[in-house]
Amino acid sequence: YLSMESDPGATDKVKETRRQWIQVRFVDRFIQDMNDKLRFAQIELDLLKKQAADREPRNSVLFYGARDGRMTFKAGEHTSLSDAVLPFTDFGNVDLRRVRLHRLGTNGVEDILTVDVQTMLKTGNRKGDIELRNGDRVELKEKGLF
Repeated sequence: YLSMESDPGATDKVKETRRQWIQVRFVDRFIQDMNDKLRFAQIELDLLKKQAADREPRNSVLFYGARDGRMTFKAGEHTSLSDAVLPFTDFGNVDLRRVRLHRLGTNGVEDILTVDVQTMLKTGNRKGDIELRNGDRVELKEKGLF
């Protein structure tokens, strides 16, 4: 207070400093609010993308026999039989030499194809590989069973 009394412009300087401080606080708060809004907007956008992905048509392939399961993938996504069977290579009791693909033909009759996936995976030659379609059923036989 002594310095204010001795300097007549001191009170004006204090008022100016206080006004600048208030402006800085206001701008800081504004920036924080905008960051919060952007963060929530990003979260909403991510949720909308997930919902859209969930609504996309999906293909489904059923696995049964030695191992049961279902695989789904986006419509238009290319998935081969050997890639789909690859996770089953960890199970020692699955005969990958006799993987059977059951597919409903255009004439309404079920076609059954037997594929030697084991040789395909060992050699890397995927010439006889088959692209999976919606509704295909893959039969995995146990080793030693006919």
